[in-house]
Formats: sequence, structure tokens, C-alpha cells
Amino acid sequence: MQRLVDSLYSCWYVWLSVLMFLLPYVLAPILPSTFKSKAVMELDCDVKKAYEAITKEPQKCPVGGSMTKGLQVEVANKDGTPTEWKEDLDRTEVVAVKRDPGVKPGTTARISQTMESRMADMTSNWEYLLEPAGSGRCRITLDGHLEIQRGGKWNGPIFRMITYLADGGKKGMVEHLNLVAEATQSRRKWIA
Repeated sequence: MQRLVDSLYSCWYVWLSVLMFLLPYVLAPILPSTFKSKAVMELDCDVKKAYEAITKEPQKCPVGGSMTKGLQVEVANKDGTPTEWKEDLDRTEVVAVKRDPGVKPGTTARISQTMESRMADMTSNWEYLLEPAGSGRCRITLDGHLEIQRGGKWNGPIFRMITYLADGGKKGMVEHLNLVAEATQSRRKWIA
């Protein structure tokens, strides 16, 4: 009997691994399935330049950020502005993105975007508001709403737990806006 107890204690890492794998499934009933995030950044460029970086060049600032390994434009407007594309996230998943370029920028601009991931049964909606923030500067406010379906695929509870613990919705938005700043070659100042 003592030998059995000793062997169980010697495999503590196996038991810990099993516990870590099962934890999201045990907590699944109390984990939220919707997450709201907001990111606000000011750039040293005008609204038009930021708007064009977001709408015209998804290759430079993909929604998947550094995880994006490839991007294929599916649909574009008459002027060449991409409105639907697919991002290859490290060859394991393709995220479909649909974007409504909104109103052409005057003093302010709005952009709506929807992303859908079949791997995690996840949908995300982003609303951009671009507005002047002083001479030659603009403020980008990005509101996000992320939903990971309950009772979806087997990995849903894992994605919900990671998103909850790591504030994954906001981290993706921050990485995306950092890429927008790089695409416009502008200094950035984070507000929220």
C-alpha cells in the first residue's frame, strides 16, 4: 500500500497537468461567455492617415496581430479598399473578417468590423471612432465585444478561461492599434 502512495506522490506533475486541463471545464458554468473591452490611443497623425492605415492596408495591421501568418483579401470595394478577408493564424485557423469602412473621414470617422473564428466558436465586433485630438493628432477609440459560445466546441471553455484571466479581448485590440501606429509611422500615447 505504501508503494502505491509513494508512486502517486512521485507523479505529482501528471496529476497537476490533469488538474490544469480539467479546470476550465469545471469552471465553465461560472465563466463569462461575453467580454467587453476598450482601448484608446492618440497618434501624431491626422484622422485621414489613420483611417487609411486601418481600412486600406489590413496586411500591415492585421486583426490577429503577430499571430497572423498570411492574409487573403476576399472582397474589396471599387476603390480597392478590402472589406472581407481571411487571416491565417499560424496554419491552425483562419479568421474571417468583414469590415464596413464607414463614412469617409472629414473631422471624424467610424469603422465597424466583425471577426469570426470557427476554431473557438468565437465572434468579435470592433467599433472604431477616429477623431481629431489637437493639431495634427488623432484619437482612436476602439470598443470591442467578444463572444465565445457556451456549449460550442470542446476548446471553448479553455478559450473563455484564457480570455478571462489574461484580458485577451483588450490585448488583441492593443496589439492591433500598435500596428496601426507603426503603419502610420506615428508616435503613440495610450489613454486607456
